Amino acid sequence: MRTRLLGALCVLIVTGCASSPPMRFYTLSPVSAAAGENANSAAIRVGRVRIPAELDRVEVVQRIDANRLSISEQDRWAAPMEDMVRRVLTADLNGPANGLAQPSATLNVDIEEFMGDASCNVTLTASWELKGASAPVTGRESIRVPGSGGTCPASSLPMPMSRALAQLSEKILAPR
Repeated sequence: MRTRLLGALCVLIVTGCASSPPMRFYTLSPVSAAAGENANSAAIRVGRVRIPAELDRVEVVQRIDANRLSISEQDRWAAPMEDMVRRVLTADLNGPANGLAQPSATLNVDIEEFMGDASCNVTLTASWELKGASAPVTGRESIRVPGSGGTCPASSLPMPMSRALAQLSEKILAPR
């Protein structure tokens, strides 16, 4: 009886110590060509960024269909989504040469949707307001970055999501 209990205890200890799958961490990155075009103009400060609650989490979220989401336990964002979006938009809008310039305009962004689907198609829907020395400029953009098709792991989403933010920056900088 003791031998069986010791054997069962050893099995529990060994299985309890077994490693779980490793966590992988991702970030969004600036990729906009528009940043270089705006490098000589006044800087834009990215102020408020609102993210929907279902996306405001550390796990990477992927849309399965109209009513279902997949939340990846092993694929996580390296920082809060709001902070990453603010950092990337700032870089995409201003470029590296304008990083120290005094901002003359403030951009506020309300993101309604920002995620990829099972085929890596990324949808970004956002309303924005740019306040500066002149009258505020507002807009609402719906951006879709086509995926690669086929099966799309969560690890494939950060780059098309970064491209979607770059396209949003380009639309904000477009002459009105």
